[in-house]
Amino acid sequence: MQGQVDIGGFGADSDLIWSALVTVNYVLGDRLSLSVGYKVLDVGYDHKGHVYDIRLSSPVFGMTYRF
Repeated sequence: MQGQVDIGGFGADSDLIWSALVTVNYVLGDRLSLSVGYKVLDVGYDHKGHVYDIRLSSPVFGMTYRF
């Protein structure tokens, strides 16, 4: 299992932006592994009347092949 959290913004480009990712990883051999998880991305932006406040979330799937 793997987790990752990113937090940023703080008034630089956006008021606040954060994302979180959690995956479960399955090793199928020396070279191949699969990942299944869930990701959330939240963006809050308000500048001169332009408001962009959104939260996106979705399952994620991945495959890694090592040479």
